[in-house]
Amino acid sequence: MSMYRAGIAGLGMIGGADPVSAKAIGQSVSDMDGTHFSALSGNDRISIVAGSSRDPGRRERFAIRSDGATVYASLQDMLDHEQLDLLSIATYAPAHEEAAIAAIASGVKVIYCEKPIAQTVSAGQRIVDACDQKGILLVVNHQRRFSSGYRKLSALVSGGKLGHIASAYAQWSNCLLYTSPSPRDRG
Repeated sequence: MSMYRAGIAGLGMIGGADPVSAKAIGQSVSDMDGTHFSALSGNDRISIVAGSSRDPGRRERFAIRSDGATVYASLQDMLDHEQLDLLSIATYAPAHEEAAIAAIASGVKVIYCEKPIAQTVSAGQRIVDACDQKGILLVVNHQRRFSSGYRKLSALVSGGKLGHIASAYAQWSNCLLYTSPSPRDRG
């Protein structure tokens, strides 16, 4: 069975499961139903070998959490020094296009990109086209349709259990979907 070498670009809360980053915005990584780090490290065929972040604290915590993965201050340094099969892009959205294009040029076989794929439709199309040209698998984390909360809500809606729906309001807080009063109802 093949092992795949993975790297994570962006070692904050979503990418690197950084608890300090989560705490800074009043959340907890333990409350989340998934991070790039937990998804990759939970797969027996994937070895997280590297991560990149501009933040030295995130790099240090990631090296410990990942059992010694090599850390880099820039994505390009990581791509220049590592032979990655898979790159997980969890940087801030304006950097997604540059990160994806650099990963494609480095020979990465799979790109798992956090949403949104890019800042514009044309930038997203450039990423898709470049992956198609090189035969690279591109996965974009744009959906939550397999999450239990969404599945339950979908079943209620499609089963007619909620009556005629004229509008809806949902809030994503602490990375758990739950119902909440609309802003109008808060007074």
